[in-house]
Amino acid sequence: MDLPTNHGQYWTKIQEEHLLQRLEEGMSLEDIAIIQSRKVSALISRLGKISNDLYLQGKSIIEINTITKLPIEDIKIAIRRYDSRKSKLTVNKKLDLILQQLADLEKKLNQS
Repeated sequence: MDLPTNHGQYWTKIQEEHLLQRLEEGMSLEDIAIIQSRKVSALISRLGKISNDLYLQGKSIIEINTITKLPIEDIKIAIRRYDSRKSKLTVNKKLDLILQQLADLEKKLNQS
């Protein structure tokens, strides 16, 4: 079986943006895989990395789910996996992110 031409190639920011854009448009992972010349499993793996990146930017799990279309449990697994292996954020930076999320949530509640 022949591998897709982008198999094993580094992802570009443009490819990531196209992946998310096509998901937002409702395209299936199978169709996106054909267009991007990658395996569906590669797309899912990249969505896990994107999920972690979004989490580190302060996005909530629900927001990440809306953007990546990954099941919430898969997002949590990806975040735990990347957090334990690759995250260089200190505990204080993580705490700052959580406190900012709480402040944003409190602001939204007060506006209601």
